[in-house]
Amino acid sequence: MNGISWTRGKLALVVAAAMSLGATGLLSIAVAYPRPVVSALGPDWQCHRIAFLTSCTRLEQLQPVADRTGKATAMRRGV
Repeated sequence: MNGISWTRGKLALVVAAAMSLGATGLLSIAVAYPRPVVSALGPDWQCHRIAFLTSCTRLEQLQPVADRTGKATAMRRGV
């Protein structure tokens, strides 16, 4: 009966593949379930931490500057 011949190269390849699969699994869990973080930017921001990255989004959408000005104060074209 012939068994698998475990040389150093094959063993290193199997260990590297197992570590790669484990790291991929942990990273996919971290991306699927981000943790909320207290924002230093203020209450208008919502931040989440994914592994070692932190992502923040603004809760209130800002109005464009053009919507804030009235028609009388808006610049006319060609002036």
